[in-house]
Amino acid sequence: MDSENPNDPTALIATGRELSDVLHRRSPSVEFYVTATWSRPDLTYVEGTPWYGESIDQMGSDVDAGYDRLASEVEGVKAVNPVGEAFNRAMRTGVADPNPYDGIDADCAGDSDYDADGDGHDTT
Repeated sequence: MDSENPNDPTALIATGRELSDVLHRRSPSVEFYVTATWSRPDLTYVEGTPWYGESIDQMGSDVDAGYDRLASEVEGVKAVNPVGEAFNRAMRTGVADPNPYDGIDADCAGDSDYDADGDGHDTT
């Protein structure tokens, strides 16, 4: 969204309208998809940033709401690809680390017979 007003989708919607206008001039019946981006830990966990003190899920919800508004207000937007929602789900279910600033906890290899030391566990 807007780096000057991070929780305000006004600039996002205006840019979406510009894109729609360009596409519709070339093909009046065009439909297109937009992709809602993921939450950014650097804007959530670092003091003085827009979502500091909020959960990473809250940033994702705010970003999703902005893209949903764009989809409802801009002609030709067929749907929103929910990349941010998928990222939030990955964090909630432990697939992704929600806070890289507190130490990353990732099991890159999992249990397998293909790791370097042969014990079936990730060696990192």
